Amino acid sequence: QIPTMFRVRSSVFKATRFLSLTKASYAPFEGVRLSESARFSSKKTDPFARRPNAVCDPYGQGGKPLEEEECRRLLDQTLEKEWYLINDESSSAPIALVREYCHQDYIAAASFIRTIAAVGEINNHFPKITLERRLLSREKRWEVITSVRCETVTLKGLSGHDFYVAMLIDVETARPELKKYIENRNDSATAS
Repeated sequence: QIPTMFRVRSSVFKATRFLSLTKASYAPFEGVRLSESARFSSKKTDPFARRPNAVCDPYGQGGKPLEEEECRRLLDQTLEKEWYLINDESSSAPIALVREYCHQDYIAAASFIRTIAAVGEINNHFPKITLERRLLSREKRWEVITSVRCETVTLKGLSGHDFYVAMLIDVETARPELKKYIENRNDSATAS
């Protein structure tokens, strides 16, 4: 059995080590200070709120998704033609913005996904990314597809951030470093 004195020293060492690691991880935030009103605000946000409330409206849309006319306008003016809207029969507003990319193989698709994930991480708005292999029975071949779905779950529809992230994804996919991972569907059909 370890004497009490050594157990206490060991615990103090572990706590000191933890604090130094924690302090180092928060180093980038040392200069950031909250205003007095933010620190001592009597209005607290509800972490369990299903929709943005008066205190928390991060999208500036009053807790409502974009209407279909606005979504169509943004789709036509800002995004590539391959993007499309998914509508819900219970609401008049579209619920998601989707684009599919075809790849030569699974490894190329995984490399592509890494870049799309970085766009979401940098902008703190995360699209759903799906990687799948589909059988094209008429052509008797497989197709590797990545589907990118932008939506704002808290609004149960689309926000301006969805279109912004989709536009950034278009910018990234136009870069030559990423274009090598994307295959045109017409090209893949003629290759087999």
